[in-house]
Amino acid sequence: MREACERKGFAAASVVEQLEAELADTSAPAQNPAELPPHELADYIFQTHHQFLWCEMPRLHAMAERVKRMFFMVRRNCCLDSPLILVVD
Repeated sequence: MREACERKGFAAASVVEQLEAELADTSAPAQNPAELPPHELADYIFQTHHQFLWCEMPRLHAMAERVKRMFFMVRRNCCLDSPLILVVD
């Protein structure tokens, strides 16, 4: 870890301090989401997971487009203007 910190210009001692502080943090969430009423659970899921994904989608899409462009540039057998279609099973 020391070598990785040195390569990135981070102080290894500071990184270790932050990791130890994170491990020492034993604070529990205010409430267990499994105990929330359905409408509050839906809000919790949306705010915790879905909102994050909606904010990240443009960045993830741009990254996927870059991968697609590089793949097609290497293969040279497909139109670069074709839409990116992601299939999730």
